[in-house]
Amino acid sequence: MIDVNAHVKLNGVISEIGTGNFKISVNEFFVDGQWNRFKEPSVIEVTSADYDNHLTSNELSFLLEAAKKAKQTNLCDDDKEVVDSIIKKLSV
Repeated sequence: MIDVNAHVKLNGVISEIGTGNFKISVNEFFVDGQWNRFKEPSVIEVTSADYDNHLTSNELSFLLEAAKKAKQTNLCDDDKEVVDSIIKKLSV
């Protein structure tokens, strides 16, 4: 089965919307290299207090890779400093 701290992907739909919350009906999950289907959808309730607008780990990884690629192009010295700063901050 899956290891602790391994990433799991979920696939589902918004099944209900309320004031300050919504419910997700999860139909499938990706684990151990394959998609699996729930016998009955698993419902997850999310409230606006449960999340924030900070960048996610996937977004940060994308920005890090984009900055590394940008560094290999012909940038002016000022832009290279900015890219180096981004790479340093996101590589921690």
